[in-house]
Amino acid sequence: MPKKSLLTACLWALFASCLWSAELTGVVYEDVNANGVRDEGEPGISGVAVNTAQGVEMTDEDGNYTLNWIGMGKLIVWVRVPAEYTVARDKMTNVPQFYKVFYSESDNAFLKTNEPGESVDFALLKRPASESGDAFKMLVLSDPQVGDTHQVELYREDILCELVGTDAEFAVCLGDFGGGPKFIRNIADATGMLGIPVYGAIGNHDRVETTDNRDSFDDGFNAVYGPSDYSFDRGKAHFIVLSTTYFTGKGSGYKEGLTEEQLSWVKQDLESVPAEKLIVFMSHCPLYDRKGVPQLNIDKLLALLDGRKVMSFAGHWHTNSRMDLITSENATTTGPREFVQQVCPVACGSFWCGPADLRGIPVSDQPDGTPNGYTIWQFDGDKMPVGRYKAASLPESYQMRILTPDLLGGGYYWNGNGMLVNYFMGYDKSKVEYRLNGGEWIAMTRKEMVDPETEQLIDGVAAHRWVPTLWVEPSKHIWFTDTLVGLKTGMNTVLIRATEPDGRVIEQGRIFRGYKKAD
Repeated sequence: MPKKSLLTACLWALFASCLWSAELTGVVYEDVNANGVRDEGEPGISGVAVNTAQGVEMTDEDGNYTLNWIGMGKLIVWVRVPAEYTVARDKMTNVPQFYKVFYSESDNAFLKTNEPGESVDFALLKRPASESGDAFKMLVLSDPQVGDTHQVELYREDILCELVGTDAEFAVCLGDFGGGPKFIRNIADATGMLGIPVYGAIGNHDRVETTDNRDSFDDGFNAVYGPSDYSFDRGKAHFIVLSTTYFTGKGSGYKEGLTEEQLSWVKQDLESVPAEKLIVFMSHCPLYDRKGVPQLNIDKLLALLDGRKVMSFAGHWHTNSRMDLITSENATTTGPREFVQQVCPVACGSFWCGPADLRGIPVSDQPDGTPNGYTIWQFDGDKMPVGRYKAASLPESYQMRILTPDLLGGGYYWNGNGMLVNYFMGYDKSKVEYRLNGGEWIAMTRKEMVDPETEQLIDGVAAHRWVPTLWVEPSKHIWFTDTLVGLKTGMNTVLIRATEPDGRVIEQGRIFRGYKKAD
């Protein structure tokens, strides 16, 4: 045999010896007494999707399934929990235990061989009657991005403490838990103290950077939150969590988008999802870039969504922005009939950097001027969810930054009679008006520009060398007026009214001293 052929044969033999093949069998059943063991008389559940990264199988009339697997070592099996069921949760993290992780070898997150047994079973719990309706709230956290244990404490104090007792049914953390996978567990333990189910999505800073083995990149995440891609149902919504960071090798390199393997799994997942259900994607990197251009293979994802209504949540940008990418006005005969992308505010703001407040916690605005915080989303049937932003440790009524003339000094604005409003959840379809001293409502003009107060804050941070790499960028949710109609010398009151396309109205006011310039 020629040397080249012999070498090829040896390499193939070595590769084959590393592969792990398995036929998985098991049952999905209703755990009536919630003891985690299938007892006599506990029924199997038919029509439940059981998944690996390589495929989806539905359970038969008795709840049984069979899956074939061939891979390099790590195997994750999970169920798509139907809307009428829940699962047990981890006692520390409150992560729903809808998955099982098996590993034959690893030097990262899984330190022992843990191969599947004869039957890989899943216990589901009947959803309580109090949670059986189609209306519920979801808490969205993103980018805690802690760099040390002190910042874990900042996250707990600034974000989580005020959420104790939240009426959100579950939470999702959209990745970038910290500076590497070692902080994933810290953030999960902290967030788990809220006492509600917490789902996770993997971010670009959550990978294992010490390996170039693609199968091990997400080991740290898998050890805490389970599979990197998965789905579940709640009410009339179908949630799909995706890893949109395609890691390219050892180190921190990555691309944004989806792989062909992920698309294959999504296609199989959607085959058993009724067309009328709202599809909700949750990921770290947004599916579309800042200019509204789809990331890698997202155009192929759209082809799987014919006629569906789609909402996508993401973090990563450290800004707050909404794009109504597909509407009834531009929908085509293929792809979604509606597609909204919401890039959410992040917990860390600008990486927990800024001058300290009275508690010693940094005032850490995002580069677009949005204070660090989180959002809570109200779902009602198959309607698009309605979100409300909450700035960390600030009143719930604080939905905008109103920069009246007395706050626009120092050369940051061109007219001493003008006003800026940074309406944090605003977007191109929002209408913003002002009323000065009880006068008429007057429309303001939307302008993409830097928030001058954030620019001043970041300049101060850089000057003090807390983090010299901080940046500001133009905000997509600032409205302005050159001249306040009715401004008087002395004290003035201004009321801002923001109206959303769905009819919601948000109002916020300010009292300020005016120094009217001569005409």
